[in-house]
Amino acid sequence: MTALLIKDVVILFIFRKFTVLILCIMRYVSFLALAAAAFIAVPAGMQAQEHSGCKNQNPDNQAFEKLNKEVRSEYAPDERDKTYEVRMEKAKSQTDQEQASQTGQTNNFTFVLRGSTTEAAAKETIVKKMREALAANHAGANVQVLDSIDLLPSANLNGKIYGIICMSVASFNCDGDFSAESGTQALMGMPVKILEQNDNGWYHCVNMEGYTAWVIGRSVTAMNEQEYDEYMKKPKVLVNTKYTCVYREPSDNSLVVSDAVWGDILVKEGDAVGAHGEKGDMHDGQGKGNHNGQGKGLHGSGNGLHNNSWVHVAIADGRDGYIRSSEVIGLEKWMSMAKPTPENIVATARQFTGYPYVWGGTSVKGIDCSGLAKTSYFLNGYVLRRDASQQCKTGDSLDVAKYVAGEQTLENLKALQPGDLLFFGRKATAKKPAHVSHVGIYLGNGIMIHSSDIVRINTLIPDCSNANAEGDFIGHDGYNYGKLPYYGGSNHLLMARRIIGNADCGKGIISVEKAGLTKEK
Repeated sequence: MTALLIKDVVILFIFRKFTVLILCIMRYVSFLALAAAAFIAVPAGMQAQEHSGCKNQNPDNQAFEKLNKEVRSEYAPDERDKTYEVRMEKAKSQTDQEQASQTGQTNNFTFVLRGSTTEAAAKETIVKKMREALAANHAGANVQVLDSIDLLPSANLNGKIYGIICMSVASFNCDGDFSAESGTQALMGMPVKILEQNDNGWYHCVNMEGYTAWVIGRSVTAMNEQEYDEYMKKPKVLVNTKYTCVYREPSDNSLVVSDAVWGDILVKEGDAVGAHGEKGDMHDGQGKGNHNGQGKGLHGSGNGLHNNSWVHVAIADGRDGYIRSSEVIGLEKWMSMAKPTPENIVATARQFTGYPYVWGGTSVKGIDCSGLAKTSYFLNGYVLRRDASQQCKTGDSLDVAKYVAGEQTLENLKALQPGDLLFFGRKATAKKPAHVSHVGIYLGNGIMIHSSDIVRINTLIPDCSNANAEGDFIGHDGYNYGKLPYYGGSNHLLMARRIIGNADCGKGIISVEKAGLTKEK
């Protein structure tokens, strides 16, 4: 009896499972039939559009992408130099619709061009071309293209389009967000032109060498023209030691107002005073205890940290304090003394040896390859372009063709002098042009300094035949660099350029006198 009961239960269980399976199959078949019927009812053109799954197949989007690319290529091919960020939308907001209705047309299609650009001609061109293209795409309809492109500097800044960096080193990103790629750095006291400010509080700026990037608002003090002119007329000092601090009082035991690095610029509020308030002397760059890139040491006479003379200084954001007089030099005095000679460029560059490579870095807090070249020249009176791919287009070309071709001898570097820039990268092929990605500074005698992992010095001669009998490498000025490894990337040398002697003559190099560090904008 028990066995029969168990058998009946098993049969019932199997039957119920089979029934559920049949029902599921029937429901799935019904669903497929309904879907097929719905698809057949859709017009053929719509089927193709949905099947594509890509909005860019829309002829309006295609027209915009093509024309936008053409306009960018013509007016703003390098985003580091000029800004052109434009997008197209269909009118959605009440504001857009109201703006459209003010034209007196009953529109069938309304498009809005948004974004920003520094180029008035680019703005005019993209608006004109898109109106023509969209009118052709929608023949017989009323088509409107609203111009909401912000011409920079933005009117939303209310005239505060001038800025001064107020951090010892301000980091600039390629976009207005902390997660964006690093672009460059700017030192305290450097002037910038402000283009716009985003919702996150970042400023879009053009710095002294013409590089366009974003910086967090706290790093810049924004000013209108009158405020800027007044600030630029104030006397200033330049920090001429690698790293120091501005203190609240003239004492190392006082609270720190800000750190300061080599090349920072501060407003001079008052004459030098001693640690107890007595009047002292500011060496102003003329004594041995200072270094402006031209001497042999930062504190050659030992005066540096043992000097009790302080200078009252201020930062653009209103903070003020005291800095040792031995660690600054009057700005105008420095500008008159800064000389980009081969000897000075070499002496400055090699003070960065051992410092870490930092992408986008241009200071003692970290420095990349083009940053080393830029900073070594700036501290001696020249403002260079920011990136190696820009620097390689400045100055005069030098003949290193045989070395580039593979004959890596000292003889084939004879056209170079210390301070010349050497550019490395991908050599041209039948399919791709050459691409510069690295730069070093020539030290003479087949030796180069560059930032790669750290700032280091290498020989460019593979057999080290440029070393002396002891195997040491001697610079043009007699400096003994000791044993040096061969630079493995030497076979990627593309070109060499001479910077010295080429400022203010249309070759992409500006002297500090013309860079707007004082009264002129």
